[in-house]
Amino acid sequence: MYRCNCTALKARIVAFAALVHLGDARIKILAMIDAYLDESGVHDGAAMCVIAGYFGGNGQFRRFERDWKKVLSRFRFKIALLSKLAG
Repeated sequence: MYRCNCTALKARIVAFAALVHLGDARIKILAMIDAYLDESGVHDGAAMCVIAGYFGGNGQFRRFERDWKKVLSRFRFKIALLSKLAG
């Protein structure tokens, strides 16, 4: 399991925030979120490109993954890529 050096991580986040937010007196918020995205239509000749996905915090995705695995198990579904199924 990955162990976080929290002091070093906090220093990196503070350095990043300083780049994003200039030092004025206004209150600022920096949010870190996870994103899982997928795209379609990036091949040559595609009329358009579509990107869809989910955004959320780490805890939200842990709950989603737990619940999703239950659904897959209940219906005995194995994950497959549509591109592989279509041939």
